[in-house]
Amino acid sequence: MNLPPFCDDIWLRGVNGVTEAGRTAEWVAAHGKAVYGFCLRLTGSRADADDLYQETFLKAHRLGGQIRDDLNPGSFLLSLATGIYQNESRKRRRRQRLAPQTSLDDENLSPRDEPRDELTPELAAEQRELRQTVAALMAELDDTLRIPMLLRYMRDLPLSEIAAICNLPEGTVKSRLHKARGILKTRLEAMGYAP
Repeated sequence: MNLPPFCDDIWLRGVNGVTEAGRTAEWVAAHGKAVYGFCLRLTGSRADADDLYQETFLKAHRLGGQIRDDLNPGSFLLSLATGIYQNESRKRRRRQRLAPQTSLDDENLSPRDEPRDELTPELAAEQRELRQTVAALMAELDDTLRIPMLLRYMRDLPLSEIAAICNLPEGTVKSRLHKARGILKTRLEAMGYAP
């Protein structure tokens, strides 16, 4: 996956100097692909993912001196991305209520994984279709259910980190994961997919 070219040397030197720039550069190198993938799944479009990715690292860079060294940088960055996304979603919903607009951007996500060679073409097509269906159903979930699902099953984070990222008790995260899985299962069964 190619990352957007926002993180050049000029940007990294621009705000707080070399120390924070070095930390930001390390975070981009170590966690950039994972954060961009999360942003892409969260927003559903490359343009929005690019914006969210850039805002996430820009905010991390601006907070550079205030960040504790004992924090997990990956979880911290995902927490920033989640918060920024939720704030932007609230703003977008409010604007949409005040002045409804139609979307001109119908860019769809392609399946993340290509079929493996050992699969027959029919099985590979079925798996690709199922992945697309699950992705579409996930996109329909409310953010309160979708974000924990993405963190758990896309990033494979433990419940304790998801709870920290979402600023929720661990039990609430478990409950939301259970509810989201139930909704997905019900919708898939209604579409004819066997459990």
